[in-house]
Amino acid sequence: MTILIFWARFILLFLLIYLGISGPNAWAISPADEKIRMLLISGIEKGLNLQEKEAYGQFLKAIKLNRLKPLSYSFLAMAYLFFYETSFTEKEKKENEGALLPTVREAEKMAEKELEESPSQAETYLALAITKMVKNRYEILQKNYFRAFREAQSVYRTLEKVQELDPQNYEVYYPLGVLHYHLAHLPGLARFLSALFITAADPEKGIQELEKAAAKSFFMRDLARANLVSIYGGYEKKYAQALPLAQALKEKYPQNYNFTFALANILAELGQFAAAFGQAK
Repeated sequence: MTILIFWARFILLFLLIYLGISGPNAWAISPADEKIRMLLISGIEKGLNLQEKEAYGQFLKAIKLNRLKPLSYSFLAMAYLFFYETSFTEKEKKENEGALLPTVREAEKMAEKELEESPSQAETYLALAITKMVKNRYEILQKNYFRAFREAQSVYRTLEKVQELDPQNYEVYYPLGVLHYHLAHLPGLARFLSALFITAADPEKGIQELEKAAAKSFFMRDLARANLVSIYGGYEKKYAQALPLAQALKEKYPQNYNFTFALANILAELGQFAAAFGQAK
């Protein structure tokens, strides 16, 4: 029996090496899919650097390569939401809102269609979760709190499905961390209802999830780092922990004034006033 087990393991190892597989979820990515991945991460990075048109351009290129891939639409919707919130003029705001809503509908339609055909695709559930996060935030901005609450419920269930299908998916830790941490800062009744119908607030777990996303995710890494800067430099007042994250984000995204202001504030809280003033100039 021991010899049989040895040879079974040897054959399995040989097949893994011969086929180029390093684990159960590590099938080789096709060149086309890899190109889409790189366009999506480029779009996220350009968005974080406040390069609005360039960010949209990267996401639209990804969509053009595969018009049936829901994740590309989801990230485009996220970009429209981000620039909708940060628009300086009413005209810009209306333009982004006008593009946001159809993109959300298209992302949902694509994801739901793909899940009908292939219900065990973790990436498709992730795309759906991102789209629902966008809808949740948009409804909050419109003060449609009941709709926002329903979307938040759906987001959490969808994220759980991603984890069930792909336990090694690190992208999911960013939205989970946001939920677990920030639910703790809701007013009493809202926090109680969230615990009852969505998930219990858990700030410590939320920080751990965001740290995991910041260290290991591909798409959500810098979004998680930005959230940790806000948490450490704000709610938690752990300025020494916030500092290296803020410095890295400021260096990588020099056009994003939010990172400059965050770094200046953290330096001031640490008593490094000359350095803080230098950032604020």
